[in-house]
Amino acid sequence: MANRTLVKRTLALNGITHAFGLDEVLSGIDITVAEGEVVALVGPSGCGKTTLLNMAADLLEPDTGSVRNDFTATACLFQEPRLLPWKRTLENIAWGLKVQGVGRCEREQRAVQMATDVGLAEQDFTKFPHELSGGMRQRVALARALAVRPQLLLLDEPFSALDIGLKRELHELLLTEIGQRSLTVLFITHDLMEAVRLADRILVLAADPGRIVHTYNNQRAPQQRDLDYQCSTTAALLNESVVDSAFSSTLG
Repeated sequence: MANRTLVKRTLALNGITHAFGLDEVLSGIDITVAEGEVVALVGPSGCGKTTLLNMAADLLEPDTGSVRNDFTATACLFQEPRLLPWKRTLENIAWGLKVQGVGRCEREQRAVQMATDVGLAEQDFTKFPHELSGGMRQRVALARALAVRPQLLLLDEPFSALDIGLKRELHELLLTEIGQRSLTVLFITHDLMEAVRLADRILVLAADPGRIVHTYNNQRAPQQRDLDYQCSTTAALLNESVVDSAFSSTLG
């Protein structure tokens, strides 16, 4: 029997340029995210990170270039939880499953399991979003994204508004899910230390127009990226003149 070569799926953005009116926000972007890889887009405000993620999510078309997504199931998680205010916790988590046509019994079971996995207490299951803290709402949003069992997860700074303790907790939860589900992830952040903690590869963008100026390949497995490593690696990255320039060019 002939050996079969397993072809991995990818998300590929090639030759991307984009402008809003006369303002060129992206120029010459080439990004490929391989199956099972976690890639971070890091850069200052205004460098086009969210625009790129919207293209990856098929919410925006580039002016030039192409986007190819080989994954059949994609989920997004944003900085704002974007929960349905008239739906309770479990209903919010199960909403994507309902859209997919999953039966009521199965989606309720999966919603309960995901709510438990993200650390929500049983008494929170029937609460409306306004009855939950900001951190709990973000847990619900993460559970909703993971409940549909995506192959590709797109993250738009979902942890930026959280306190440091909760942020670390959700980082660990996300890494566990990535490991167990072999998720492919593209996420954007302005927090270099967060990128070092979560990503296998970090792409640093500069602004005016947005372009990739530095690539860092993380040499340690996620379980080996302790706080000392995160701090030293972040400091080393900021000592790179091109990285420091990318972040400082928008200041003052």
